[in-house]
Amino acid sequence: MAVPSHISPASTGTGATQSTAGALVQVILLLCAGTTFWLIALGSPRNTVTDWGLSLWRVQSAESQLRSLLRRLGPEPEIPEGWDGTNHKYTDVAPERVCVFLSDNRTILSVDELGLSDPTFIRRKTPEIGGCEYGFSLAYQLNRLWTIRHGYRFFQHDGHPITGRGGLWNKMIAVKHMTQDTSCDYLVYIDTDAYIRAQEYSLWDMRRRWGIHDGIALALARDVSDADGGWNTGFLIMRNSAVTAAIIDDWIDCPDSVPGCDAWNFKPPGDQAVFSHFIMEGLQKRNVVAVLPCMEATGNTLLSELGSGCNGTIVTHNWWYGKQALAQEAISMTALHMMRLLESL
Repeated sequence: MAVPSHISPASTGTGATQSTAGALVQVILLLCAGTTFWLIALGSPRNTVTDWGLSLWRVQSAESQLRSLLRRLGPEPEIPEGWDGTNHKYTDVAPERVCVFLSDNRTILSVDELGLSDPTFIRRKTPEIGGCEYGFSLAYQLNRLWTIRHGYRFFQHDGHPITGRGGLWNKMIAVKHMTQDTSCDYLVYIDTDAYIRAQEYSLWDMRRRWGIHDGIALALARDVSDADGGWNTGFLIMRNSAVTAAIIDDWIDCPDSVPGCDAWNFKPPGDQAVFSHFIMEGLQKRNVVAVLPCMEATGNTLLSELGSGCNGTIVTHNWWYGKQALAQEAISMTALHMMRLLESL
């Protein structure tokens, strides 16, 4: 221990002895106080709500606290061995440069507006709600939970109509807008009736699992409901680049520039049909598109029970058949993540 500067090591006599004793008493008291503080702190249950080890000297925001907790949850994502065994390059990006977005004009319902405060909600209401605002609001919150867990940015855009097109085209204005945001390296578009079911998977995990390397501009799954081999545009992973921006422009401009493309201006499935029949083939020839497995990246439990082979095990999409189960599934998934959170404490 260092000798206090006001005490000379060579001092002798009563005064020096008293000064030395007094200084030692002060040091001992400080050591005792410090030891007591740390024993109390370390011996007490860890304050996992504020992540005590990180927030001892500063208060974390509620979102940061939630992220700290969610990152402790399992299970570990399953990534195939040899996923990087090709000549393709995979570059991870900072979480804040991943932008997740949706396009919808509807108001997000609160917990009370949803009726979740009623303990009979699942038993009495969910079979009849058919998705609508209930399902949208629940899926919205699950997708927010995923972005918080992995540190991504989340955007909700209003649907903006395109002159001479039906409502199914409204999302394309939001998609085009996001491709112009240079603060985003990767874009994830999610339909309002879809949600991330396996929330342990980050975008980086999805990319490695599904082969979305740096040369891929856009990734999506085949739409099981289309007998003519359509593609589901309700969940899109896009690398934000000039190539992707050009793809989106061609997609939007198709009805005005390609013969026959305008047949889908108002006819369902609108933009999805245009992509499937006029855009996708060219992207495959250029090797800039990744095909996601239907079992993992679209579909839902009801469709799977019908033998579609599309369960939506990582990304669930409750289109046309499945909306009636969206609320039930979303509530179940919320309960699952809450229970996992409690188990981790």
